[in-house]
Amino acid sequence: MAAPTALRDTTDLLVTLLRLQLAGDDDDRLNESQIQPIPPTAVDDDSTVRLTLSLYGVSKAGSLNTGSKRITDNRTEKPPLGLELRYLLMAFPSADDERDAVLAQQQLLGTAMQTLYDAEAIEPEELPAGLDERLTITLEQHEPSAVTELWNSMPDLPLYPHVIYTVRPIRIPSTQSTPFERVSERDVRVGRGGTTDTDGESNTSEERSERTEMDSNEQGV
Repeated sequence: MAAPTALRDTTDLLVTLLRLQLAGDDDDRLNESQIQPIPPTAVDDDSTVRLTLSLYGVSKAGSLNTGSKRITDNRTEKPPLGLELRYLLMAFPSADDERDAVLAQQQLLGTAMQTLYDAEAIEPEELPAGLDERLTITLEQHEPSAVTELWNSMPDLPLYPHVIYTVRPIRIPSTQSTPFERVSERDVRVGRGGTTDTDGESNTSEERSERTEMDSNEQGV
């Protein structure tokens, strides 16, 4: 079921996917510590991090928030909040020869994109406990102005190769619920001259009046 840890669980899932494909003991593979869920501004000249996956945007998705309140155990529950997450994936050069470092940086980004492309739809049975709905991972296309705005927020960072992904749906459950009482049903049949309950008691106006008078007399006895 949806959980408040959904954002963290999603990030952990994506980083795990990248580490499974890109990290290992071979010389041409990264160490797991070189793939981190941190913002690119956290990578300095002395860092060994080569690939970052940073959650930089969270937005409410209108199409995911059209559900009505749910009813469970005589309580009405507010539906979960539907979100989509935006991740910035960026590759960094190694400290080797500049030309080879740049080419290796580009190859690393391409392999990371291949990993997320192959995992563009993740079924519920493959997800961690905090996620229970089919996830999609989509490579985003952005206008140049949006890219400029993003880089203006990181003025000290070189313009390294990068891509942006959207992951959805992510759901955050509500803690609000309200108790309610179910309305009891009464089968009333409408007939000529009045109504009749399911117990067979007639309900014409004259008969209702007579019953009322009889009840009053009995109470007075």
